Amino acid sequence: MAKAKKEASFEPRNLIIKDVEFNWPKLVKAVNPFGTEQWELQIATEDKKVADDWKANHLTVKTDKNDDSKYIVNLKRKRYKLDGTENKPVRVVNGANEVIDATSLGNGSRGSVKLYQYAYDVAGRTGISSILVSVQVTKFIPYMEDEDFEPVESEGEMQKRISDEIKSEQGDPTLLQAGSEADEPTKRPSKKDKEQPPESEEDMIKGWAKEDK
Repeated sequence: MAKAKKEASFEPRNLIIKDVEFNWPKLVKAVNPFGTEQWELQIATEDKKVADDWKANHLTVKTDKNDDSKYIVNLKRKRYKLDGTENKPVRVVNGANEVIDATSLGNGSRGSVKLYQYAYDVAGRTGISSILVSVQVTKFIPYMEDEDFEPVESEGEMQKRISDEIKSEQGDPTLLQAGSEADEPTKRPSKKDKEQPPESEEDMIKGWAKEDK
């Protein structure tokens, strides 16, 4: 009863939570995990006092199932209101309050979040709802997709590389074979030979006469 009275007297407000860790941000394109399109962000801390303060401010705090030392809160903002009209997307800014593209925002980034809180009473259920309004990123860690395998050289690539290395060191064997018949350079005629005219028939006869003597 005391809880119901407290919630009934709760005044709608904005709540800013500073210096938190961001995980699993889906702030650009709305996702549809349970049939409702929404933007999502998980905030985390390892400080229990901070986690207790979150609880005191009507946030649902859980322990990270992969890290017992970490406390988390899953925040969301629905794409559509109850009347069917579309909500504005989550506003994402940097430290200078300039709008930035959060497409590549990755886990481990840090910053602050702004929430809008109000009391609700629907179908007998009451509570305090916290709606993600905007995000300020002070430490931007880009999202990196995990690689399934370490890069290795395939067998075909290895054989080709070895073959290329052998050709590079020894030269192309097809070129060596083509040039084997001409290993020794052909003697070129000297300038003197080029300038000397061919022997006439008379000179040849005189030459033979000298040899006979």
